[in-house]
Amino acid sequence: MDAMEYSASSLPTDDPFGGGVGYRPSFNSEMYANAIAISKIARMNNDVRTAEEFERRAALIRQGILDHLWNDQRTFFFHMFREDNPNNELLDSREEIGFFPWRFGVPPQEDSKYDQAWEHLFDPQGFNSTYGPTTCEQRSPWFDGNQTAQCCWWNGNSWPYSTGHVINSLAALIKNYGAKNVVNVNTFLEVLHKYAETQYKNDKPYVAECHSPYRKLWVCDSFNHSEHYAHSTYIDNVLGDLLGIEPQSDNTFVISPLIPSSWSYFIVENLAYHGHNITVLYDSDGTRYNTGAGMKIYLNGELAASQPELGRMSLNIPPPNVDESYARKKVENYAANANSFGYPMPNASYSSDYSSTWQAVDGRIFYDSVPSNRWTNWNSPNQVDWFSVDFGPGRSKTLDQIKVYVYSDVVTGQGEVDCPTNMVVEFLNSSGDWEQAQNQVSTPSTCIPNDVMTIEFDPVKTQKVRIVFSRSTFYFVGITEVEIWAPWPQVLEEGTYEAEDGYITRANMLAADTASGGSYVGQIDAPDASVEFTGIWVEEEKEYDVRVYYSNGIQEQATMTVSANNVHSQVATFPPTVNGWGQFDDTFVTVRLPLLRGNNALICKHGENFVELDKILVIM
Repeated sequence: MDAMEYSASSLPTDDPFGGGVGYRPSFNSEMYANAIAISKIARMNNDVRTAEEFERRAALIRQGILDHLWNDQRTFFFHMFREDNPNNELLDSREEIGFFPWRFGVPPQEDSKYDQAWEHLFDPQGFNSTYGPTTCEQRSPWFDGNQTAQCCWWNGNSWPYSTGHVINSLAALIKNYGAKNVVNVNTFLEVLHKYAETQYKNDKPYVAECHSPYRKLWVCDSFNHSEHYAHSTYIDNVLGDLLGIEPQSDNTFVISPLIPSSWSYFIVENLAYHGHNITVLYDSDGTRYNTGAGMKIYLNGELAASQPELGRMSLNIPPPNVDESYARKKVENYAANANSFGYPMPNASYSSDYSSTWQAVDGRIFYDSVPSNRWTNWNSPNQVDWFSVDFGPGRSKTLDQIKVYVYSDVVTGQGEVDCPTNMVVEFLNSSGDWEQAQNQVSTPSTCIPNDVMTIEFDPVKTQKVRIVFSRSTFYFVGITEVEIWAPWPQVLEEGTYEAEDGYITRANMLAADTASGGSYVGQIDAPDASVEFTGIWVEEEKEYDVRVYYSNGIQEQATMTVSANNVHSQVATFPPTVNGWGQFDDTFVTVRLPLLRGNNALICKHGENFVELDKILVIM
């Protein structure tokens, strides 16, 4: 099932929650679109065999949808049960997912019988409701539109995710099939307006899991769960469907608005498109934007095309200025740790019971009160507190800036956490003492609530860094994220990648003076333990010799499975090393692996016995 528990497809079965496994108009239309996309990508790469294979698959999937999921008498695409259904009977009820095939061009344009399906969208016994469309038709015996608090019921509630797809399909129908009896620009706007009206709670922007079809009420709306259930495609519906921006695979820009003639203006500014900056505007009489009447496209700030009337426009644009080195990983956020364990490890002098230091390094930036995703010192007895990041045992990095995403609930009237009165960066020096970084400059110069402050300073090399906060008497300090961006990899020899900089699974970072970066990865003991080296950059696709530097302290050889990009693998054998565990003397084994041009990942997985990893070196 497609995340639709308690649906008209599952409720008739022995498993009302998750039963009803079968063939869906949604899944199959999406698989058809995926096959088409794969075939087009293959042709761009001159891979005719793959292109033809997926064109064949796409045609079979499409024909299967038309032959088996459409019903001429009931004029709709239906779910078909997979089990205990020898006659391939279709579900007794229409579900909203039956509109999805039009988004991907499944129904043939020349056959008008499929147009009748859209009458059900605007039928009050079908899917039409105050805050619809409903997830199943209202005439269905399984329909329930009176829920107030339940989660995971898709037999009537309005589902933002699904509504977004229906709007996609409506737009595709008008643009690719033409307006129909009940489908035109005005009825498209009717559905979009209903969708927009659901995007609020207490008059503030909000999207939860599902909405009542009849009342201004979010049904699935549990605390610290639904507040960012923004799986709707609302922005795409506005930019792509309403305003009609249609991304192309070639060097053209196309816009085809679904806007009624009664609208007098619109503008889309600073749209990033194929390496260019594009602005599109329409001004019926020229008084709104003072650039003259009509529709205009600006390319990188210069007028590139115009027409007097509202309608479809196409513009040839220059190829993007492609510098392939842009794809190369050059910097790293050395504070980031989404695992909530291991290194980098955050710490603080005081933490509120309602916050976590880990949430300030998890890569998510939320300024909302709920869900909570921050560290604060709320209720701290201290006027001065600190928040630190430890990169790991022996793992020193050179850095010259820290980004602090300052959280404030004072500015929203929800609490007592606000901007600090002062912020200072300190680092752990070689003597083990905290020292203030020199020549600190903050941008902006004054803290702005719920915004980022970048503190730059003279470069320092350190294993630990901290931000020292001073606060006013009646308020506390909070941060939703700390980022420490610095050059990556920090190595002496091109092609070297440190094990401790990789993604470590079921193993530990340890310090050693003999390790090339001051630390290494050991205790790779668990059967599923691994170290993943990422961002391995090569200029040419071919086989490379990769040296794996290690220690093996027992008098038996060990093995690891070494794979490139999870495609090509081989077993590497590691003989015992002379100096034992945690001692590195430039002993290495060589594996030969094919690497792709650009970025690669190399994964070392636990095999027989035990190995400790220091670094790898790709021989260019």
